[in-house]
Amino acid sequence: MKKKLTLREQNKRDKKLRIQKAARQLFVEKGFAKATTREIAELAHVGLATLFLYASDKLDLLFLVYNDDLDELNKKAFSKVPKNADFDKQILHIWGHFYRYYAEIPDISRALLKEIIFFSEGKQCARFQEIRGDVVQGLSTLVSEAREKGQVVSDKEDYRIAEVIFYLFAIEVRLWLAESENPSPKAGLNRLAEKLEILFAGISPRT
Repeated sequence: MKKKLTLREQNKRDKKLRIQKAARQLFVEKGFAKATTREIAELAHVGLATLFLYASDKLDLLFLVYNDDLDELNKKAFSKVPKNADFDKQILHIWGHFYRYYAEIPDISRALLKEIIFFSEGKQCARFQEIRGDVVQGLSTLVSEAREKGQVVSDKEDYRIAEVIFYLFAIEVRLWLAESENPSPKAGLNRLAEKLEILFAGISPRT
């Protein structure tokens, strides 16, 4: 049975939801750079001091809004992986979810991906790092399954291979977003597929 929230807990949750909604609206309408924390607090009908109880600064606020999206996106992408598909198709299936999501909000996505590299402090940082770790761990599981099928042959650890796949995606998705105001998920995935083909084939001579 679900525990009933106290009045204080309900009030706290309502404030958080209002802040998230207001921040999302202004980030989309004005862009991350132009939206201010004061404007967000006013739209959410909370004081600026209250807003900073939920997020340390505007960057932290960005992740307060989008951590939920990224967590849901991650779960959706990995839950729908076609089990009988080849390893490369599985990887592209996963990244396809991310490319389509980022294409819907390119301006916000650029801000998210730009700041992720140096996002190491703030109230929302630990949760974001956990979500990113879940992505790499999910990839590692797929590497392990592909190894059992004979589709991966390497003396490197599954997790290390997963990290390489993740970092390749991280670079490619940033380049893709930077090159167009209205990025095409299909074009981005095609270019990523070319890079993955090189990675999976390897560049060393066969013995």
